[in-house]
Amino acid sequence: MLGVVGLFLTGLLVGGLDCVDRREDGLWFLAQGGVGPLAFLADAANAYLLKSGKVGELLPMTLPNGNMVQVSSLKSVGVANDVGILFTAMAGLMNVVALLDALRGPRGPRA
Repeated sequence: MLGVVGLFLTGLLVGGLDCVDRREDGLWFLAQGGVGPLAFLADAANAYLLKSGKVGELLPMTLPNGNMVQVSSLKSVGVANDVGILFTAMAGLMNVVALLDALRGPRGPRA
């Protein structure tokens, strides 16, 4: 448990709350969701605090297709965001592997 939660929280510390985002990074969230309620709580906090502008300032940004969107001033970008996403996804996958190992049951003959 400490390994999974520690890796997830380290990813949040490195990449910020924005690295867990179900809407923008859907495929990564499939792996992050393996952590369980912590991932869904982080995604809800991201949507409630950062995406709504309750914390930080919403800044206008023009996408390459010409659309204007509002982006939080606290949005993580670059390598820090990538490392945060990777750490949180690895925590989810590690938890799934631990679950599958526990469901397999004991190995070998019993003494």
